[in-house]
Amino acid sequence: MTQAQEYSVEQIEASYNLRDLRPDYENTMVPGWVERSACFRAEHESARLDIAYGDGKRDQLDLFPVADPKAPFLAYIHGGYWQRGDKSVYSFLARPFVAQGISVALVNYVFCPNVRLSAIAPQVRRAL
Repeated sequence: MTQAQEYSVEQIEASYNLRDLRPDYENTMVPGWVERSACFRAEHESARLDIAYGDGKRDQLDLFPVADPKAPFLAYIHGGYWQRGDKSVYSFLARPFVAQGISVALVNYVFCPNVRLSAIAPQVRRAL
């Protein structure tokens, strides 16, 4: 067994901040996702958007339920290095699951540094 490798702050930052590897990400990827997501939200008649699960303005989720109340359920918590992002960008990801009879929720959460990282997991648990 080998001793655990120690990482520098720079190595840790590079491992978590994948956006730095794609400087074109905001301009080449996100606009298409936003458009596809808006289309899906408009098409899904039973969508319930911005459901509050707490008192904060980011304590919200979007729910894309299917007709069967006993259907499987998928919760999607967007990435963003705990510092950015919004559930509305990723609505398009629900489409294939809903088409297969799976209800989907997309969850927002408060960003760091406004809260400590340890506050995000309990927040997501409240959403679920």
